[in-house]
Amino acid sequence: MHAASALAQASPNIRWRIASSFPKSLDTIYGGAEVLSKRIAQITGGKFRISVHAAGELMPAFGVVDALQQGSIEWAHTSRARRCAFPASAAK
Repeated sequence: MHAASALAQASPNIRWRIASSFPKSLDTIYGGAEVLSKRIAQITGGKFRISVHAAGELMPAFGVVDALQQGSIEWAHTSRARRCAFPASAAK
């Protein structure tokens, strides 16, 4: 058994939501978040699942950082140097 598999079996199930500022039609940018979420689920044996939501699905495109800061979502996928933002609580 690989160390990653053993760790995944011992870990609790985690569910996060990514709110993107990008529409699904921007498949290169938006699609990157989908690829990442699928890979994380694969690596963790499905224990860590991330649902990706396009601009407007959970909040307006320009509201994702505010939602992250308020704790409404776990991850913001937005512009400003095309980076992802995490809440401080995710580091704990």
